[in-house]
Amino acid sequence: MTFIVLTCAFSQIGCAIQPMNVAGVAMMPTISNEDLILVNRYFGELKRGDIIVFKLPKDTSQIFIERIIALPKDKIEIRNGQVFINDALLSEDYVKPEFNNLKANMKTAQIPEGNYFVMGDNRDNSFDSRAWGLLPKDLVTGKYVMTYLSSK
Repeated sequence: MTFIVLTCAFSQIGCAIQPMNVAGVAMMPTISNEDLILVNRYFGELKRGDIIVFKLPKDTSQIFIERIIALPKDKIEIRNGQVFINDALLSEDYVKPEFNNLKANMKTAQIPEGNYFVMGDNRDNSFDSRAWGLLPKDLVTGKYVMTYLSSK
């Protein structure tokens, strides 16, 4: 009986946790190209700073990984490469200077309910909300848990 219960428990975890192979440099240096990661498909409430996997709004056959920068009802602005949320500078220790050379600007925008603003940690090489707009919550397919095999 114990074996059956443990098997069921592990099979439930297996359904919730999904391995993925990362293709791309948008999340460097946090996650590198060809890293093998684990993603939780039953992720609950999302928070600013969470790394998520989602279907691209413009082409839902494409799967992307980015970080949540702004939440519903937030006001976001980018000045000289620095992100401001509700008029306060966002602390982003995960963005290294060598990956943020473009020093982009973006006018203030309000995030509507049910949407997120996402960006890659490699700001110079990320196709994210700055290019294609807001991410609807229903396109989020999972939340990053960990890297279990790094390509570095």
